[in-house]
Amino acid sequence: MADLSEVTKVAAVKVIEQITAPAGAVVKAGQVVRWDTNGQLVPAQADSAANARAVGIALDAASAKNVTITVVTKGWFDLGDIFSAAA
Repeated sequence: MADLSEVTKVAAVKVIEQITAPAGAVVKAGQVVRWDTNGQLVPAQADSAANARAVGIALDAASAKNVTITVVTKGWFDLGDIFSAAA
């Protein structure tokens, strides 16, 4: 099984819906994100139901809080060769 936390390339193939908003923490391109209580996008986590409410996948990286990122909420992605080892 491919480890999606190791995605190094993410590109939108077809965007149906997207949002642009400030990040509330450091976000890597390709990470699944959620809204925090301040209305900012932060990495989703599987440690609770609230933290796991994913909004979409970040196309941009944010190296700090308040950096604007674009998130695809509905569409198709190219994740590079992340699945090549699973073949």
